Order: sequence, then C-alpha cells, then structure tokens
Amino acid sequence: MSRNQCFRPVRIRSQPHTRCADCLVRPSSLFACAPESTLDHMQEYRETQLEVAAGQTLIYEGERPQFAYTLYSGWVTLFQTLHSGKRQILRFGLPGDFIGLQVNGSGVVAYAVEALTDAVFCAFRYPVVGRMLDNEAFIGKRLLAMQIRDSNLCQHHLMGAGRKSAEEKIAFLLLELYHRARLQLPASAVNDDGSIVFPLTQEDIADAVGLSKIHVNRVLRDLVKRGYILCEHKRLRIVSEDRLARLAEFEVSMITTPELR
Repeated sequence: MSRNQCFRPVRIRSQPHTRCADCLVRPSSLFACAPESTLDHMQEYRETQLEVAAGQTLIYEGERPQFAYTLYSGWVTLFQTLHSGKRQILRFGLPGDFIGLQVNGSGVVAYAVEALTDAVFCAFRYPVVGRMLDNEAFIGKRLLAMQIRDSNLCQHHLMGAGRKSAEEKIAFLLLELYHRARLQLPASAVNDDGSIVFPLTQEDIADAVGLSKIHVNRVLRDLVKRGYILCEHKRLRIVSEDRLARLAEFEVSMITTPELR
C-alpha cells in the first residue's frame, strides 16, 4: 500500500462531538485565551469533527483546502514531496496545533498533512476563520503567537540543517517532540517514568532531518548506548536531559508559545 493510499475514508466523527468547554487540549489550542463564558459561542465557529486513520492523508499538496483544523488528538506530519519522490517533513503536528491555514496567494497549499496515528480534527471553514478573526480580537492575538512559535522553531531547524551534525539534529528533534508532547498532550499521556508515546519511525526521523534511515539508526543506537535516551515500543524517554540538551543546543523556550500583550 502506498503512503497516500486510503484504506478507509476520512469520516465525520460520531456525535456527540467534543464540547470546547470539556476539551483537554484547549490550553494549547487556538481557543486557549477564550474566556470560559464564551466557549459555547466559540464552539459555533467549528463546522465538525473529523476522524482520520493512521496513514491517511487529510490535505494533499496542490489542493485548495476548504478548512483549517485544530488537531484534537493524535500525531500528524506535514511534508512536501520532491520531484525525485523523496519526502521532506516540515514539522510534526501535535494536539492543539492549528493546521492548514498556510496557503499561497492562489489559495493552494504546498504541503500534505498525513496522520501518523489515528487522529481527530476540529474543522473550521476558511470564511469562518476570517469571521472569527474579525469578531474575536483574542483569537487573532493567539494565532499570531502560535505562528511566531512555529516560525522560531522553523528557524532553529534551518540552522540545524546547515550547521549541525547528525547526532545534534536528531537530539534536537527528540527534545523538541518530547517537550511539545509534555506541554500539549493530556497528563495521562505521560507515564510515571516520564516517557511519552512516540509513534515516529526511523524513516520519519530521517525525512525530518535529511539523513538516511541507516544513519538515523546508527545515531539512535549510539544515543541509547551512551545513556541519553530510551526509545522502544513506540515510547521515548529522555534519560539524561541536561547532556542531551547541551548536545542539541536546545532550550524549552524555543518551543513555547509567547504571551502577547
């Protein structure tokens, strides 16, 4: 089965849909700053909730998407496909991320969005996003803060692509995802030993940092051997965070959303 072949369609989630007032990922989402008294009203902007199976594509490169999405649950990858057929992962989406708003001047999206795990999305029609920005000042400020966070992280990855060694790039990616998961996932997703669900394959990591799977495998085995990480059974635990952070030149402030006043 090819990467983009559908084995079951994207489908509308069965009712009842999650209420914004009950949303566990709202603190990291677009509605993080919405006053509690406005949540029922804010929920009216949402069109529906969609379920997307692992391996399924929600948005295809070159299409004109009708919706932007808050990722409610699951992990996704945003990537572009080169003429050679190789994939370049731009970033990984975690619960709370707002996805699909980045289109060009013609309204075309230049990347694809694929579910790494079974995922649920809250869908907002494009015109509704515009009305929401017009009507709710705090949404515009929150969206700007989230875009600043993503832009800063993108700059760190660009610097790493040109100037960091293979182990430094991989160490940075592991720390980024580890801390983003701890910030954005419900507390129940983190084990008592501090490990997180980690659905990435070595191919995913390779396509994110621009290395071969063989090279990624070698680096990961070395990081385990040196006592930096444990990565097995689709879980990741950072064993020696201080040493790994020094290696990666990573600080948690690099992945946190700024507060705009």
